[in-house]
Amino acid sequence: MSNEIILEAQHLRKAFGGLVAVDDVSVRIKQYNMHAIIGPNGAGKTTLFNLLSGTMPPTDGKVFYKGEDITHLAPQRRAHLGIGRSFQITNIFANLTVLENIRLSAQAMGKDNFRLLKLADDFPSYVEKAAAVIEEVGLSGREYVLARNLAHGEKRKLELGIMLASDPELLLFDEPTAGMSSEQVPELIEIIKHVVKDNQRTAILVEHRMDMVMSISDVITVMSQGKLLAEGTPQEIAGNPLVQKAYLGDLYGELVCTKPENLLLVDNIQTYIGQFHILQGVTVEVPKNEITVLLGRNGAGKTTTLKSILGLTPPSQGKIIFKDMEIHGKRAFNIVNLGIGYVPEHRAIFRKLSVMENLKMAERKRGDLDKHADFIFELFPDLERLYKLPGNHLSGGQQQMLAVARALVPDNDLLLIDEPSEGLAPILIQQMMEAIRKLSQTTTVLLVEQNFIMASQLAKNFYIIDDGKTVTNGKMSELIHNEELIHEYLGASVRTVKQGDKA
Repeated sequence: MSNEIILEAQHLRKAFGGLVAVDDVSVRIKQYNMHAIIGPNGAGKTTLFNLLSGTMPPTDGKVFYKGEDITHLAPQRRAHLGIGRSFQITNIFANLTVLENIRLSAQAMGKDNFRLLKLADDFPSYVEKAAAVIEEVGLSGREYVLARNLAHGEKRKLELGIMLASDPELLLFDEPTAGMSSEQVPELIEIIKHVVKDNQRTAILVEHRMDMVMSISDVITVMSQGKLLAEGTPQEIAGNPLVQKAYLGDLYGELVCTKPENLLLVDNIQTYIGQFHILQGVTVEVPKNEITVLLGRNGAGKTTTLKSILGLTPPSQGKIIFKDMEIHGKRAFNIVNLGIGYVPEHRAIFRKLSVMENLKMAERKRGDLDKHADFIFELFPDLERLYKLPGNHLSGGQQQMLAVARALVPDNDLLLIDEPSEGLAPILIQQMMEAIRKLSQTTTVLLVEQNFIMASQLAKNFYIIDDGKTVTNGKMSELIHNEELIHEYLGASVRTVKQGDKA
């Protein structure tokens, strides 16, 4: 491995008015290394990455590539020097094929980049180059597919191919796995390892997935509040007391590669309703003591997933494991008795029974309600006040509270909640959100929610289901910044998502 420095940043500083995003940061990237930049949101890592790639000029400091000062060199000029970069939001030509996307990148670096009136067949060398890159990034057989019709993981591969077609020596990866499912990530990691290590390239990586960072990086730079906090090998960073002190929470837990225990595993289930094949490969992992949300458009298969877990629409293939026990194939009442509560989409309360009678009906054994009444009425004070009132005399919001409360009467380890905000006024949505937050302190929650603002503020983990399949999953903190994924599968307004705290 070479000790030669291929890229060096000296005392970089970037200020946006009175806000200093990067403050006196110096970093040296050794040739043939995989160098990761990590840190929590707001640490300054993306700003540093933009300074290194040339998409943003520094307020102070310099950037050198192979000893040459490139501080004020435009990104396209840097590309001709051998620096390529990917983007967190996929940056491709949606209406061109895979082959055309990659061929144009190869052509842009050659002498024929402005010969726009000639046919592609007149440039066989670029077509051959594109074909080789397509094989390298694992898109063989997809050459003539329009980019817009690719799956999200394939689009990430295509962007990597576009970058490789320019023959870069230094690759800058901006969250290459953003929006990808956990099943897709290992393949992309292997591709990145191949294009960097096997081809003697150098790479700088900004990435939130700590398992990926720890597995492929030679050096890790940790940033905090715009400053360089620590730098070293993955082993040194994991054992660094400064990192432990600053990130004694989720990030440090991920750094030392600890993963939360899964309470529920839904593994590639296939579910039919009559002759209709509704679920065609749904996989979901629900970590213990966390809120996980299923997202997707109407009819995607979210509610059927909950019903399949409960055995109401039993899957014909796949596995469902709850507390290390296989529950697929069991009767619904047996599954519920294992400790799973269910709040259906349309509440399904006993409308002619009183609030208290509804709650008593939910007991699995005598004394359940007495045991949990204080907690239930703390969450939903209206129910204590209206305990003698029949269900059909309650407002829609109060009926939803009663539906959730019934599921809390027994000792449940897992609560499945289907569309808790449906039909509720904004103030009642806020009350419901606060209640779910509180109950998640003692109960694991799997939530189906169409209101993305509510989901983004409640859930730690997300799964997107589309056409009966799990298409991607990850941390909600990553999804809220992925405008492309939100638009493609949820149709939500990004502006509204970013202002979710005002909902």
